[in-house]
Amino acid sequence: PPAMRAPAHLPVLLLAAAVLLLPAPRPACTTIIAAPGATIDGSALVTHNVDCLNCDFRLGKTPAFSAKERPPKTRNVYLYSPIYPRKVVEDRAKTWRKSELEGTEEQKEAWGAGNWSVKTGEVPEVGRRYGLIEADYGIMNEKGVAMGESTCYTRFGSLPRGVRDGKALFSIAELSMIGLERGGTAREAIQVMGDAAVKHGFYGEDYDDADLAMSGGETLAVIDPTEAWIFHVACDHTGASAVWAAQRLPHGHVTIVANQFIIREVHKNHPDFMHSENLWSVAELNHLWTPSDGPLDFVKVYAGEPDAVLGPYSSLRRWAVFRRLLPSLELPVHATPRSLEYPFSIEPAAKVSVRDFFELMRLQHENSPFDLTTGVASGPHGNPDRYDPFYYPGGETPDSVLKTGAFPRGISIHRTAYGSVSQARGDAPSVGIVWLAQHSPRTALYVPLFAEAGEVPEALRVGSHFKFEPRSFYWYSCMVSNWGKKFYRFAVGDILETQAAFEDQQQADLATAEKKATKLIKSGKRAAAIDVLQRFSETQAAKAVSTWSDLFYRLVARFHDGNIVVDTAAVKLDVRRMSYPQYWLNASGFFNPIKSAAAPPAEAPAAQEQRAAGGVVQ
Repeated sequence: PPAMRAPAHLPVLLLAAAVLLLPAPRPACTTIIAAPGATIDGSALVTHNVDCLNCDFRLGKTPAFSAKERPPKTRNVYLYSPIYPRKVVEDRAKTWRKSELEGTEEQKEAWGAGNWSVKTGEVPEVGRRYGLIEADYGIMNEKGVAMGESTCYTRFGSLPRGVRDGKALFSIAELSMIGLERGGTAREAIQVMGDAAVKHGFYGEDYDDADLAMSGGETLAVIDPTEAWIFHVACDHTGASAVWAAQRLPHGHVTIVANQFIIREVHKNHPDFMHSENLWSVAELNHLWTPSDGPLDFVKVYAGEPDAVLGPYSSLRRWAVFRRLLPSLELPVHATPRSLEYPFSIEPAAKVSVRDFFELMRLQHENSPFDLTTGVASGPHGNPDRYDPFYYPGGETPDSVLKTGAFPRGISIHRTAYGSVSQARGDAPSVGIVWLAQHSPRTALYVPLFAEAGEVPEALRVGSHFKFEPRSFYWYSCMVSNWGKKFYRFAVGDILETQAAFEDQQQADLATAEKKATKLIKSGKRAAAIDVLQRFSETQAAKAVSTWSDLFYRLVARFHDGNIVVDTAAVKLDVRRMSYPQYWLNASGFFNPIKSAAAPPAEAPAAQEQRAAGGVVQ
């Protein structure tokens, strides 16, 4: 998602706290998708890292209903607002109900007053809703349809209804949810979302940005057990509709979307394409394309032209994934701003597994020229996190200067709220599994959620950014990440060893649970089989909390104050000091002669100007 904001009616004190958490205004999410035939087990895979520092990280399960249950006549549509609490409503998952709010009495009173979630409109309800796992976006429904999202720069921007003169009803979050509620296949979900965007209007989620086009486009990678699709949607020039196109991945292919559109030529009446009827007319009306140009190239026509900073921010992630999956493919690292040299998709050199996709979502460009665990920016101990340079009042570097630079962008980053790897299968006890990690996937564990199961485990549906919550898995992932990365060069071995051992055992235990569930299904006891999988999911979430809690305290004991305890189980304490790499000593001035204590350190230009003006330098 792009940068986030609080609703206009947020109380002043809470608004001040929320503003402190705002990340840099730049789109962020990454999604990778594999078609059946590209995977070892024949399933389709789609991932999504929701890279948003202040997003509500909780998950929920919105239940299904059928016509027999007398569903409501209309479906409410809400203004996009991802900060905690993302929604306070009674018509969706239990997670979003007023009764589930956590905070002070003052906070809960403000959130539960009835106007926190802004209803911007409604659409007719249909006679059936598939149950779905959801968070900031829809993730997977009970039919095994799943999605991953990535914001894309486009030509036009729109505003939501109720914001200034906004005319659009749907954000990509609401589109993803209604698509999963009503789509039993990937194609059905795409058609539902596309029709809703065109009829009711689509707006970008960063609707407070001065440049609405920065988030005016979106991609959803959509799978079901038999197909994988890329769906692009973009605001149109009216602000009240949208254009969209979708392309099916070839059997056996994989691709990645990293905040750039990737669909090139769109073909009418072709089984591998879907599109809005206005795709060509809107382009022609706005002088973006004419029939004499040949087939409409979605990237060239509807993608915005990123600058020299934003282009590599996207292309480097695509380069890293393609390089990992198909080493023989020669692609330029420094691509053109819209990565026109890159293919839509590739056939990997070897079939991939769900564990391979875990590792793709954990990439920090290790063992490449852009390795985030090396260099001066990683500090003396290899911290892979790169905080977003962001101007603040009194800061030394103005925003206009900060915008001219950038760090290499990894796939696993510090401001991930949660990451999902969704697996759509056709012949397994459960038609789909969502593997869910909270916080940065590199330093977190993936735990399974089953498409047909009931409520998500407690560890994944509680907690907020306001206060540490010991029941919440997010907070243990956050602690391991922040402490471990402080001494990453030394601590990473402990983290990866514990992570691999947990996930190895989890896969073995999953095979046992699924074998038991399969036996129950064959004997006609499907409800009992789903219960087995539900209990397995709850057990794994609880184990993840205890494992990562134990790891955090072990890391604190082993790595602190510049020392490393070699063996915490040894009879005699053996401590060695952490060393500094020579390149960092050179860069930090360690080998420079020590200046006289009488000479004060040089002030930054901003501080000099402030002192000259008679201000207080802090």
